Amino acid sequence: MIGSNQNELERDEKIDVLHSIPFFIVHAIGIVGPFFTGISKVAVVVALSLYFIRMFFVTGIGHRYFSHKSYRVMVCPKVTQGLMAFLFTTCVQKGAVWWASHHRHHHKHSDKPEDVHSRKLRGLYWSHIGWILCPKYHSTNEKLVGDLKKYPELMFFERFHLLGPVVLAVLCAILGLWLGPQWGTSWIQMLVVGFFTSTVLLWHGTFAINSFAHMIGSQRFNTGDESRNSFFLAILTLGEGWHNNHHHAQNREAQALMWWEYPFDVTHCIIRIAELAGFVQIKKR
Repeated sequence: MIGSNQNELERDEKIDVLHSIPFFIVHAIGIVGPFFTGISKVAVVVALSLYFIRMFFVTGIGHRYFSHKSYRVMVCPKVTQGLMAFLFTTCVQKGAVWWASHHRHHHKHSDKPEDVHSRKLRGLYWSHIGWILCPKYHSTNEKLVGDLKKYPELMFFERFHLLGPVVLAVLCAILGLWLGPQWGTSWIQMLVVGFFTSTVLLWHGTFAINSFAHMIGSQRFNTGDESRNSFFLAILTLGEGWHNNHHHAQNREAQALMWWEYPFDVTHCIIRIAELAGFVQIKKR
């Protein structure tokens, strides 16, 4: 079935309420929590910083490196790749291998009945958030990530993908404790606003590419799907909003194509700087 109505979904495509409880708890803490802890300027700065830093972990690491292998690591590859896998887990989107498997599946079947999160066929709710809550998509499509499964350092963080979020949450609390009243904050405020609120924002910034980037914007290329270019989404996602460009040339590292798009493909700018410094090499320009 491809309808978005809950009654039309297969059993393993209905919401797994028990498994989804942590997802809803994070939302509750991130949205309601600040009303109890208060919001300070420093907490907002930390939250926004962690949003954009971790957005790069999603776009530059999970997407352009692990999913599309659009660049290679040139310095201590295995160690660096393991570190990248750990950093990706701080985004609280499971492990990079799981993430890559579903993203590759999306490109293979974009806006076709097999597509995991097609907005066109299953609606906005399903493409944005519904599919994540279903047991059918909890596991990794191992056939699509054989090239990644062979690395034990990646599979370690696949198994222990909660390690990154726990470490980051603890660091946020420690930062709040250290800054203290003199900065108008506290450990609980920094934990709630710095970690939980920024995580909720990060989730929906990421989800927006699955949903709104297939609904809002312009189509420069006929890619056979609903992928679109959106300046607004490009800003929110460090360049992922040039989504129609990406579906046109999915293994190309930069998603910007026109000269005026490049300043808003921040992910590419960072990767390009890393290349100039000798840390990485872009495979397809």
